[in-house]
Amino acid sequence: MKKNVFAIFLLAAAAIFLSSCSDDHYKSVSLANQLDGGIEITEISGETRQSLPLKIAENTTEEFEVDPDGEEIKFKLKIDGSDYLLRTGYITDFSSFGLKIFRKDGCIFFRIDKHNHDEKLDASI
Repeated sequence: MKKNVFAIFLLAAAAIFLSSCSDDHYKSVSLANQLDGGIEITEISGETRQSLPLKIAENTTEEFEVDPDGEEIKFKLKIDGSDYLLRTGYITDFSSFGLKIFRKDGCIFFRIDKHNHDEKLDASI
């Protein structure tokens, strides 16, 4: 019995060690476009498995994967011919998260499901 418990402990420790050595830090991102027009993602900080630019049609959701180059992910977007910068803030503890982009009071906002508050989308300079 003690040998079985010890063997299970060793297997669990080995699995944790091997997963921590992995260089696969990709985050699964779901982006819901709740605008009346399309969104184009022109740049993402870090690596992505999808080709850019990535177009998201109105009232649709796209799933993609990003390996961030820091504690947040920065998205450069084109909406209605204007450029915007979306910064997720701290997301390194999440393996997946959802974003939604929507209009409220004439302004464009976004919400990250893990943060639970709306943020105004910044026009990029």
